[in-house]
Amino acid sequence: MSVAAADSAAYFVAKWLQHEPEMQFALQFCPAPRRARFEAWGALLHALREARFELREAAVADAKRGWWSDELAAIAAGRPNHPLGLALSGVEVPWRALGQAFATPDGGQARPADLAQSLQALTPLATAAVAVEAALFEAQATPDAARSLAVHWRLQQLPQGLRDEALAGVPMALLARHGLTRAAIAEALPGPLLRDWALCLGEALPIVLPGAAPFRRARARFDQARLARLARRGDAFGAGPAPAMLWRAWRVARVI
Repeated sequence: MSVAAADSAAYFVAKWLQHEPEMQFALQFCPAPRRARFEAWGALLHALREARFELREAAVADAKRGWWSDELAAIAAGRPNHPLGLALSGVEVPWRALGQAFATPDGGQARPADLAQSLQALTPLATAAVAVEAALFEAQATPDAARSLAVHWRLQQLPQGLRDEALAGVPMALLARHGLTRAAIAEALPGPLLRDWALCLGEALPIVLPGAAPFRRARARFDQARLARLARRGDAFGAGPAPAMLWRAWRVARVI
């Protein structure tokens, strides 16, 4: 990879770590030969998440989704264009399946009836992403690892996602419990609703992920902490204090 491409990749890595600062601590426990891949994969997942879930204009979102689907196919063909694709190419990985899943709308995302439907809408894409992750890090792709990623995406859609209910995946059953309409949650970020949603997601999050990549196991532990804080306070969206993040990363690293 050229110096220019490496610099561009570093930009996307920094952008990812700005949004998920706890992963800097997980990175410290990653074996040195794999750190570049760890960084590139985290940054790519972040870029895909932005393109898939965080763009509000439909035309822009469709264009971005199509571009990334093409890029994932290009990585599969050995002709990546994006610096993160260049950083991750050269490994036998099911990129094409991820590209196809990324291009497929996850119908029903805006109006899930309950928690199960909210996560099920993301399961095909999460399964494809975890398959790539497992291949990159010589790990196992399991249904629990995919579920963990789906919960992560729902968590990351907060709090901005609640301003546009279609992006948040909050179940209709939860809105009914709080006597809220979709229009109502677009006007504010009600603490009780957030606490309940965080509690539901936390209960759905698999924590013990035997065989999963250290990246996924670390992310699950960090998500557990984020959801617990949000369930307690209803407005705590941050990653938490640095010593706690370091401790969690160390605990994950101890598990072989």
